[in-house]
Amino acid sequence: MLAPQKLKPEEDIVFIYIENMVSLLKSEEQYDAYFCLLLNFLEFKIEELLIKSFSKRTLIIIERHIAFYKIPITILKKNLGRLYTKLLNLVNSRYNRLTTDDTPLWYEAGICLINISGFIIDPEYKPKFSNAFTTTAERISDPGSFKRELNETNSIENPKLLNIRNSINPETKQFSFDYYKGFLSKEDLTEDKELKQIVWNITLKSFKEILAMNENSLLTLEKELAEEVIRKSQDLGIDIINFINSILIQKQNDKHKELIDIIEIGSITFIELSRQGFSNFCSDLLSRRCLDILMEICKESNELSKIATPILIERCKVIMREYLAGEKHSGLIPLSR
Repeated sequence: MLAPQKLKPEEDIVFIYIENMVSLLKSEEQYDAYFCLLLNFLEFKIEELLIKSFSKRTLIIIERHIAFYKIPITILKKNLGRLYTKLLNLVNSRYNRLTTDDTPLWYEAGICLINISGFIIDPEYKPKFSNAFTTTAERISDPGSFKRELNETNSIENPKLLNIRNSINPETKQFSFDYYKGFLSKEDLTEDKELKQIVWNITLKSFKEILAMNENSLLTLEKELAEEVIRKSQDLGIDIINFINSILIQKQNDKHKELIDIIEIGSITFIELSRQGFSNFCSDLLSRRCLDILMEICKESNELSKIATPILIERCKVIMREYLAGEKHSGLIPLSR
């Protein structure tokens, strides 16, 4: 099994600089180049394990720049498709023979995808922030904290890093470009229908792909890695379904069928995997959560409930048939003495 890689002190400091580079930008063209640089760090290949550390750090930077409105809206619109494609590619890297750890890169990419969609669809969206977020948030909102951090870092004595330390102005608190009003704002997220439509379409498509596990790819993995992929995929699935229930269902407009389709996929994916030889790895937590949400939806009298009701009834039929078949089979087995 390949060992996870960590950033060296010098590389860590360079990334601290990258996190705060935005405070030095002078034009929209520079920000476009900066954002493209961040997206390039989201390329992950098995022969380049160090890129995993770069990618994890980059996910935090991108997510927080959107959360704190530190990105021009034109740049966000221009790069949304590319950003979601890279995030989805990272999630799909779960089927590669890579390292196992407590929070794999592909899982963090999935959470990042959820959070970015949440920030744009609902300006009041409040994700659970990690310690890494807190640190990065401080650097983004207060570039002076970056210089203080560099001064406290022993490895800064490396002559190659002196220029980085000296290039930061601790008094810089604001973006220096003249077009500051062109940055993303809560008003944009509320009023920009085009932006919301783009995010809705990409988000729903991404959620469907993430929840629909690839059985053939799982079969190529070693038992230990397959177990972790299934376990963490179920965790990510529950995060997605909870996000749909708490945010998307409340904000949905004409996406009734797409939302119910995703919940239905979540209700059956891991049940199907358990029938295909993965029963030791699968739990029914995601399926039960999806059924609970469908039941809650069906209590209402609206377009969403009209679509959800027949799907819920069909799922209940399937569950009862399987239960009765299991009872019939167990009845043929003599009791142990």
